[in-house]
Amino acid sequence: MPRARKLGRGGSARLAPLIAAEGLAVIPAGRAEVRDGDLIGFLPFEAALEV
Repeated sequence: MPRARKLGRGGSARLAPLIAAEGLAVIPAGRAEVRDGDLIGFLPFEAALEV
């Protein structure tokens, strides 16, 4: 099963983690934290190329 991990510090002005990513995690609004083993959604960048 694929695993997600945070790439560096987040922030709207930091693009390096986004460039290194394979996709975006989908975390429901209002969720305070995500723990190891929690199931979350994933939007792979590869799928966007198939449009």
